[in-house]
Amino acid sequence: YQSYLPEGHMELDNALFAPMIIAGKPAGIMGLGNKEGGFNERDARNAMAFAELSAIALRNSRDLKLLADSEARFRQLFENMSSGVAIYDVIGDGEDFVFRDINPTGARIGRLAPEEHIGRSVRDVYPSVEEIGLFSVFQEVWRTGMPRHHPTTLYKDERFEFWVENYICKLPSGELVAVYDDITEKRRTELAL
Repeated sequence: YQSYLPEGHMELDNALFAPMIIAGKPAGIMGLGNKEGGFNERDARNAMAFAELSAIALRNSRDLKLLADSEARFRQLFENMSSGVAIYDVIGDGEDFVFRDINPTGARIGRLAPEEHIGRSVRDVYPSVEEIGLFSVFQEVWRTGMPRHHPTTLYKDERFEFWVENYICKLPSGELVAVYDDITEKRRTELAL
């Protein structure tokens, strides 16, 4: 083992190595050296236990990095989509849906800043959501877990009106997601023909 040590490493009179295993594959090796009197079986068991704990820590560190990378990818997609995306927390058994997050496109479609959505009921922010049948689609998707398309509908309240098309799904976390597009210009063109 002396030949594997980097230049300038202290001399080893004795050494004990334990593999660090992650998902059945070697991920590293933990080495101990220069124990007065040498290593024994108890030292080997302790080294294996420490190597196992080190492997768990290494795996957790890798998992956290993968999770952070995944979150960064999701955030980039979410922030830059051309469609509006809103994520809702479900209140009770689908009695209400509260904005957890909304992307810039979604806020722009709704003519409100993102912070004017977050933490508020969809019915408070968009009072006509029940009238156009979208709220009942939210409830159905919440109950069944089956995604639904809500066809092109004219949304109108005291602030504005626009044609919107929605796709609603339920995440494994229980949150609801609406992906939607303002198709007002397309609809005006179709109606003009």
